[in-house]
Amino acid sequence: MFSRFMVIVNGLEALGKTYTEVEKVMKILRSLPKKWETKVTAIQEAKDLTKLSLEELIGSLMTYEINLNNHQRVEENKKSIAFMASINDDEEKESESESDEDSMEEECTNEDANMCFMALEEHQDEVKLQL
Repeated sequence: MFSRFMVIVNGLEALGKTYTEVEKVMKILRSLPKKWETKVTAIQEAKDLTKLSLEELIGSLMTYEINLNNHQRVEENKKSIAFMASINDDEEKESESESDEDSMEEECTNEDANMCFMALEEHQDEVKLQL
């Protein structure tokens, strides 16, 4: 973005239109997208824009962009965890005394729960890829 901006400004200067450093800083701040609004506000409140150089502004914006990209990458890498169904010791003792049919039903229920969690995780991954 900065190089494109400088090409435009240099072209205008060649045609006789010059901009002060403050005007260049303000033009860059106004051109940023809405998701950068918090950073723009922070820069405007924390720094004296009449003394802020273009290089200092670009450095600050690049640092923010790197942090923003890292945060997005971390969010994308977070994975949903499928919880395994388990039986505590008391229930396990009771199930040993039950018939084989009851234990088969319980195993099916655990497998069904695990399959549901895995399907949910796959669906969430597909939605993330579509975004």
